[in-house]
Amino acid sequence: MELKLYLNGVEFNFTNRYTIREQVGQPATSTIDVKLEGNELPVSHTKAEIKKDGNIIYAGYINKVDTPTYSSSFETDIVPLELISLETIFTRRIVSEVYKTKLTHEIIEDLYNNYLAEENITLGTIEEFERTYEDYIIPNLKLSDVLQELGDDVGAVAQISSDNVFSFTTQDSFPEVVAPTHISKLQLTENGKDLKTVQKISGAKSETSTQTALTTWIANQRTIPLGYQLAEKPSITIAGVSVDVGVIGQGEEDISKTFLWSYGNNSIVLNTVATTKPAVGEIVSVIFTGFYDIEIVSENEDLKEEIALISGTSGKIESIVIDTSITDPQDGETTAINLLTEKSIRDKTVSLECEDIEKTTLLNQWYLDYPDLNMQGYFVITERTISDFYDKLKIRIKMKNKGFYSRYGTAYNKNTKEINNLSVRTDTSIFKYATSTEIVAWTEEWTADQDYMELTAGTTDIMSPLWILGSTVARG
Repeated sequence: MELKLYLNGVEFNFTNRYTIREQVGQPATSTIDVKLEGNELPVSHTKAEIKKDGNIIYAGYINKVDTPTYSSSFETDIVPLELISLETIFTRRIVSEVYKTKLTHEIIEDLYNNYLAEENITLGTIEEFERTYEDYIIPNLKLSDVLQELGDDVGAVAQISSDNVFSFTTQDSFPEVVAPTHISKLQLTENGKDLKTVQKISGAKSETSTQTALTTWIANQRTIPLGYQLAEKPSITIAGVSVDVGVIGQGEEDISKTFLWSYGNNSIVLNTVATTKPAVGEIVSVIFTGFYDIEIVSENEDLKEEIALISGTSGKIESIVIDTSITDPQDGETTAINLLTEKSIRDKTVSLECEDIEKTTLLNQWYLDYPDLNMQGYFVITERTISDFYDKLKIRIKMKNKGFYSRYGTAYNKNTKEINNLSVRTDTSIFKYATSTEIVAWTEEWTADQDYMELTAGTTDIMSPLWILGSTVARG
């Protein structure tokens, strides 16, 4: 099973001392010892591809080059290389963008067009999502961090395949393949830290029906208290006659605005400079739509009872999410149930070894059926390591049942982001400038004397190596 290495299109032979590593969505380093055999010494950032039967199974760039330690003319020209996978492009690009009222996939498409297309990365599949960001501001963040943030919110993974294709997809789009018949060193690691049996939704709001507040105006009155926070501009009458309403912070100097309102306020304010004002004893009517805060609690009774039985506790493992985008109790209940369903599955990581390089491509999913080992269901390949084992390929993989977007050395917890208000970094301003550079040649000439420049003849200045009194000096 022969592998071939190409550096910037030039074939290099290599020894059996190699370890090729890949992981989903993040850069991974690999090592390989190449033979020069008359080829030029490789340099960093050179494109590297490994092929099998003409198909690319790995692509990346040279990250580091070590030459042999030469002490005579008899050393073999074997050069150790450190490679880094294509996803390093995600960490090289810095994003500065502002998006308003955009769906997740619209933002991803724009990021591809602005940052990845010029890297000669081909556009693959970008799934469509219903998630909308009212404000999404990116102030000079790495593209890798932005892609992971957007992916976390919808359960998607950003990936560059070995054939240079970018995708942003969920498990529904991952290829299903039949597991190889021969596997070894099968092991399961189970982690229950993300399990939750009680899900609370806070920060949600629900609108009221149309409300009417009546007040009889009294002397020195300045406000009209309401029973709810205002959701929209109210209609106000004085003794049955409509009056104009302005916005707090904008309409105070407008004498035509009798009252002032603001979203979220639970009172109406009198504009003291208004021409029309209510007289003592007049009836003021405020017709408005308000909103009120709601909290939703959902429980997974089956899982709670299971944990209570095996732990001797109440079985309650609570989580709270602040979601200010919810404006309907039914939507809040649905969100709570969805989050609880997601957090009701134990995190499982399967590691194993095999020799099938085609079936072990990242994001392939296998159905494992080992009920006695607590391995039953679909598992997605998130990491792969290829090395040599007596002239055969030894392939070690890690597979997960959830949380596929992970980093080496980092425990990924999809539920750590507990605030969902559909607006991100709204207090940040982004300014973009396009700079045009023009080269201008110019020359300036003058005579150095004591009056023009307080220098002593024979001293130096940054504009001339040597100043000589009475000489003509030019710079340009």
